[in-house]
Amino acid sequence: MTSSGTNLVLALRVGITGARNLSPEQLPRIRTQVTEFLVRTREELERLALKDAARGAYCCAGGEPPRPRLSVLSPLAEGADRLLAEAALANGYHLSCPLPFAREEYEKDFASEESKQEFRRLLQQAGTSVLEIDGARGDAQAASYEAVGRFVVRNCDILVAIWDGRPGKGFGGTADVVRFATNHGPPVFWIHADKETDPAFLIDGQDFRAAPKGDAGWSNTLHCYLEHLIIPPAIPVQHASTWFERVAKFGRSPTLPPYLTYLKPVSGAHRWIWRAHSWLLRTAAGTIEVPAWSRPQVPANKVAAYWFAHFGPADALAGACARRYRSSYVWVFGLAAISVIFAAIALVVPPTIPIKLTVTGIEFISLISIGVMVFANERQRWHEQFLEFRLLAELCRKQQALSLFGWSLEGPPVTEKLAVFRPNVPSATGNWVGWLFGALQRAAPISEGIFDRDRIEEARNEALRDLIDDQLAYHKARALQSQRASDRLGQVGEYLFIAVLALVAVKLVSVSLHADHLLILVLGLAAAILPALSAGFVGIRSYAELPLLADQSRRMQAEMSAVKLQVQQIDNSEPLASQLLGSAIFSVATIMLQDIQGWVQLFRAKVVEPG
Repeated sequence: MTSSGTNLVLALRVGITGARNLSPEQLPRIRTQVTEFLVRTREELERLALKDAARGAYCCAGGEPPRPRLSVLSPLAEGADRLLAEAALANGYHLSCPLPFAREEYEKDFASEESKQEFRRLLQQAGTSVLEIDGARGDAQAASYEAVGRFVVRNCDILVAIWDGRPGKGFGGTADVVRFATNHGPPVFWIHADKETDPAFLIDGQDFRAAPKGDAGWSNTLHCYLEHLIIPPAIPVQHASTWFERVAKFGRSPTLPPYLTYLKPVSGAHRWIWRAHSWLLRTAAGTIEVPAWSRPQVPANKVAAYWFAHFGPADALAGACARRYRSSYVWVFGLAAISVIFAAIALVVPPTIPIKLTVTGIEFISLISIGVMVFANERQRWHEQFLEFRLLAELCRKQQALSLFGWSLEGPPVTEKLAVFRPNVPSATGNWVGWLFGALQRAAPISEGIFDRDRIEEARNEALRDLIDDQLAYHKARALQSQRASDRLGQVGEYLFIAVLALVAVKLVSVSLHADHLLILVLGLAAAILPALSAGFVGIRSYAELPLLADQSRRMQAEMSAVKLQVQQIDNSEPLASQLLGSAIFSVATIMLQDIQGWVQLFRAKVVEPG
């Protein structure tokens, strides 16, 4: 970890899919093009590592540029898989080998003893970086090849396809893997298996269908793509729309980009001033508490432990910024009510200097305090950082559960890939969360070992406990707390409104009966104060979107309960049970991320303002 607080590693993964039977006449060309691609990729990464942005973002001791960590994923089938593996090892890449079956069963694919010996030699060079998926022959054979092909796509940054461009004969073939990659994964570097042509990049399904010709300038395309992946995004300039925002931003010292600070320790997050929001909810909702995510120990699985380590700091920072932001708007509403109350009192108190000065001073201090709260929130970006760190933490949490089954969240959206290769497509600038999560994905360990029944059952239980059950408990408590707090805050506002009506009615009667002036004055003062209190309670209820949060949590409970039942019903002894479970967990992760993204969009506009 450097002084800036980052432990990012500059890494890239290359995957392979391709024909098993390559023409001997085409082998020299294919081998040359594969080697050229691997060498160019390494050179581009080394060149990018010299840039100041890369030096600042990735681990490097003593100011040295970071050293790229390059790896290839190859299932080691005959033909294209082994050709890439051999070329990658010769050029300093690390080899990882996902296999569709147990290695002894997989060897039956290879007819000659020479081929089997080559397979064993390459496996030995991969060391422990071998994953044996729980595939099977018979009816599950095609699905097993499909599973390993999709594993490669999900866990690589560029997929090399040595392919003749023709439709495949079924699931799991090269055409099927390429189609999956263009729809859901990284760009495909297509080396034609039969024709003397330059390689080309396939970006999306349109490219796949059009079957483009070779691209003599592919190295420039590779450079643009790698630069997009490796170099951190520029932090967009935020233009102030109000004079208050301009004052808050004026003279602010440059801060480190968020991707360099997300591991920074949190301090002062639990001070009493930042407990206003939680205190209000507890008071309004009674004893209902929303449980915080906690894990007593680091997961035994190496990949899950990696994501666990990155979830914790992001979650802590999200919580700290949330407490500051939420408490800020509670204080703003409360102080606004106080300022109105004392403004009303100032109109009726005796005109003596000490009393008048005290009441007016409290009103002034309340207004100044509102300004300080808004100023601090704007200057420190608590609102924005709360949303950003929350999204990063949730991405890491979902990836931790998926990694137990060798699955990954999908890479950059198709529109983002298109933005790199096609200038007329707009890109989302400044998306440091997506960039950082991608960097963490590239540097994460790759699943290894054997998917036997015990491992699958353990992974299922861990995913149920740490993702689904945890979120069910969270949403159950949040639905109850939000609904009860919403009802009670709304009731308080209603009671105060009814009280104001009653006071005004009494005041009307008193005026008509020529009652004592002091009584009329007190009634008028109370009628002025109570609306301020009512507006404060109703404002907090509306600003916090408590009814909507309660509805969201009830919906999430129903959807996650259905997925939990599906996960529990999968038989861990059937072929590819690990992939069935991975698919189910991916579904719930997608549901949860959609909920988070909707929630982020909802609260993005809920800034703390003085008005």
